[in-house]
Amino acid sequence: MTEANSARGGFWKSLSDLASGRLPVSLRELQSELDDQLRKVPNRLNEYGFDPFGLSLDWVRDTVLPGLLLYRYYFRVETHGIDRLPSGRVLVIANHAGQLPFDGMMLQTALLMEAEPPRAAARWSARRTTAHRCSTTASAWRCFRKACAA
Repeated sequence: MTEANSARGGFWKSLSDLASGRLPVSLRELQSELDDQLRKVPNRLNEYGFDPFGLSLDWVRDTVLPGLLLYRYYFRVETHGIDRLPSGRVLVIANHAGQLPFDGMMLQTALLMEAEPPRAAARWSARRTTAHRCSTTASAWRCFRKACAA
């Protein structure tokens, strides 16, 4: 952990260290595997621990475990052809159709855990029309009220 993050997140680091000793063996093994993959990520970090796009590998380490649990034990994802990805920069384009973006989370987890070299984070893009849909709770409530009034 970088110095800037350790001062800010000292409490959370201590709590994480305490909890990691109490995690079941399989979770500790997953966390260890995740740490190994993050060490292999080719990334240029600044003195604060962030890449040029604002991503912190400490943040990835702290937040990706729930997605990894879904990837391995709930959805039981099987990845095929990921060895064909080039080792440099890559543009992965996928089509998402549905309400919850679990497919994107599983794609990102596969890029982190299965690819060589691993990719720490994908940058997401959405069509312009997405912003006009009922995507937030407040706008969904307004759309619901309009639909009921019609």
